[in-house]
Amino acid sequence: MAMDRDRAALGDAYHDLRALGWARLANAHRLSMDFPSAEENFARSDEAWAAPRQRPDHVIEAEILALKATLRSDQRYFDQAKAFLDHAIPLCQQFLEDSQLLIKCLIQRAKLLDYLGDHQAAISDLDRARTLLKDRDEPYLKAVAAGNLATSYTWAGEHEKALEVLPQAKAQCEAINNRLGLHQLLWIEGLARQGLGDTAAAEALFQEARAGLIELREMGYAALASLELALCRHHQGRSSEVLSLAAEALQVLEPLELDADAGAAFRLLGEAIEACEVPLAVLEEARDALRNLYRDPTDRLRRAS
Repeated sequence: MAMDRDRAALGDAYHDLRALGWARLANAHRLSMDFPSAEENFARSDEAWAAPRQRPDHVIEAEILALKATLRSDQRYFDQAKAFLDHAIPLCQQFLEDSQLLIKCLIQRAKLLDYLGDHQAAISDLDRARTLLKDRDEPYLKAVAAGNLATSYTWAGEHEKALEVLPQAKAQCEAINNRLGLHQLLWIEGLARQGLGDTAAAEALFQEARAGLIELREMGYAALASLELALCRHHQGRSSEVLSLAAEALQVLEPLELDADAGAAFRLLGEAIEACEVPLAVLEEARDALRNLYRDPTDRLRRAS
């Protein structure tokens, strides 16, 4: 009886809050990498949201959509994740203008757009997010937005613009003591310097990034820096160092569960290492496959979810 009275008192909000509760529980399962339980709880959230009522809470709807997008992003279903955010962002604009949720959705969609190859759209979302963040006390989100913008410029081939943003991104990472973000940004800076033809600076940045990432035991990112360095050594004809750096990267990657394309790229790399000769094309393919797995410029947004 008490539950019925509470339900009557809440009215339409009962269904909104019930849907949100299931969605937040689903997100907790996502964070623990229990995707089947996350899917189950999102289904329950959908059932609660489907209850007939006069005025659904669209603020809650936007939050649920953003949480669903995060799950799909973690599952690497990028088109589906973007579709959820394409729905959530207009709701935020209508009901939550200048809100933290809108900013998070823009940053999250920009990351997806980069994965999908639409770097200019990613830059547009990040520019907007940074404008909204300008007068807000959100140091973590500011660091993520600046780091992602530098990265988007790099993927877009706009290396000079990336280098303009990087000092601010680094300073913001330092302000929140995000050491992982700082070393990832060294890698991004190396790519930008390399894109501008400054190979010596790029090599030094890849070395610095690799050393820092190993110290932090972020071995996936360290393996990526090792492959970037291996490519530098390959162009210099230093084949023994290419082999040792490639072998170091492969050792990190062997325990990982990889998709078919990445698995094939790393099997070819392993065969080349065994033959003591790593062709440039094999090295580039392995580097590109690993970039698709490890390319976030700062700590994942999930830590602020």
